[in-house]
Amino acid sequence: MDSRQIRGGTVLRTITVLLGTLTCAASALAESTNILDRIGTDQCICVVLGLPTGSTEAVIDLAETSEWLLFFQSPNPNEVDQIRVASEAKGLLGNRIFATVGPWSAIPLADNMAGAVWVNDAAIAHVIEAELLRILHPEGKALLGSREITKPHPVG
Repeated sequence: MDSRQIRGGTVLRTITVLLGTLTCAASALAESTNILDRIGTDQCICVVLGLPTGSTEAVIDLAETSEWLLFFQSPNPNEVDQIRVASEAKGLLGNRIFATVGPWSAIPLADNMAGAVWVNDAAIAHVIEAELLRILHPEGKALLGSREITKPHPVG
C-alpha cells in the first residue's frame, strides 16, 4: 500500500466524520428552532426532561439561540454529566443552563415558575401531567413529542 492510498483513506474518513458532525449539528439546530417556535416566547425558564436525540447539541443550541434559562433534569447521571460538560465548555453552566439528577416525576421547582417544559421521548412515559402543570405558569406550555399542554389561567 503506498502513502497516497493511506492519506486518501485518512482524508476520506475525516470528511465522513465532518459530514456526520455537520449533519448532527444541523439536526440539533432544527430541533431547537422547532422548540422555540412551538413555545412562542422570547424569555422564560424552560425545563428540559431527558436528553433529546441522545445528544447535548439541541440543549446547547436552545441556550445559545434564545434568552431562555434552561433547567435540565434526568434520572440518568451520565446524561446530566454530558449536559454539564457541554454547557461548561460553552460557558453556559450555572448561568444559562442548570442540570440535576432526579426523577422525571418530581421536578424541584416552585409552583408557576416555568414558562415551558420540553419532555423528550425517553421521559414521556414517566412524567406526571399534574407535575408539569404545577411548575408551569398560566399560559406556559409543555411539549411532549407532538402533544402540547397549555396551563390555563385559574378561574376567578
